[in-house]
Amino acid sequence: MYFDLLDPAAEKKSRFMKAQNRVAIMLLISFGITIGCSLILTFAHFIFPDIAKNAFGYQLIQTLMYLSYIALPALTFGIISGKKTRSYFTVRRGGGNKAAAFFAALGVIYFAQLVAALLSTLLGAAGFSNLPADETTTDAAVIVLRFISIAVLPAIFEELMMRGIVLGELLPYGKGFAIITSGVLFGFMHMNAVQLPFACIAGIAMALAAVYTGSLRITMLLHFTNNFISVALETMSAFVPEEWELFAEAAVSVLIFVCGAAAAVYLIINKEKKNGVERKALSVRVDEADKVDLRGFSLKNVSPLLYVYSGIAVLMTVFNMFAAGI
Repeated sequence: MYFDLLDPAAEKKSRFMKAQNRVAIMLLISFGITIGCSLILTFAHFIFPDIAKNAFGYQLIQTLMYLSYIALPALTFGIISGKKTRSYFTVRRGGGNKAAAFFAALGVIYFAQLVAALLSTLLGAAGFSNLPADETTTDAAVIVLRFISIAVLPAIFEELMMRGIVLGELLPYGKGFAIITSGVLFGFMHMNAVQLPFACIAGIAMALAAVYTGSLRITMLLHFTNNFISVALETMSAFVPEEWELFAEAAVSVLIFVCGAAAAVYLIINKEKKNGVERKALSVRVDEADKVDLRGFSLKNVSPLLYVYSGIAVLMTVFNMFAAGI
């Protein structure tokens, strides 16, 4: 054991495992708070059966609960890591062609939405309804709160958690593992059968954009744009005929796909034009000397705690799917 500690490769692998453990602990804390909030809301429904009839108050409660299980674990991560919290939340300007990276990633995210829509249709045909739509409303206060809770807050706090912390913790040990793992964990975090493949693909796309630009600004904007459009189209259905909403949705999708394809082609053509400048990825530099050699990668390289979290997330996803189908 003493000689292992003197082995640079063993020491790097030890740091690699500890980084995964820190990520897993944060996600498990978030899951625990989520379960606690769900129990509280269930108890509130039992005590106050009409609680959901106050649309604004109910949306506000859900927003505050969301902040408790997303923002709280992220903002207190420094206690787990022993590092200064602001080191994970450096929202620097970044480099590269940010506009092209934005549209290319957004195109991938919209492709992921097609996957989610197909899965939703298949689950619906099987008798499941795992992604219930919010009731439409014309109440201005509720609409504003929904934009804040669905578009603004996730764009900030989910990005700080998943791209700021998870991606930032894993990046020193290799970009490939960090990008894929952070994307998959982003999918698991939603614990929803329809959102899982969508969030995995979108998470990988946003992680790629973050690494390419070296900034969380681009992923925050991506997250906000996707969620904002989704809420806007849903809100539109309360004010216009259904065919108008469908036309707007199709027009937006076509526009994003065209821009995304053009941006992807541009990035591929210009991939060599980096002027020899190595960009930093977020607040953590990916140094060759710190990378763990994953060429012989096996499942043993993954932290047991990440397996525990992933297993719990999958079980909850299945439970939620069947609960929605009852």
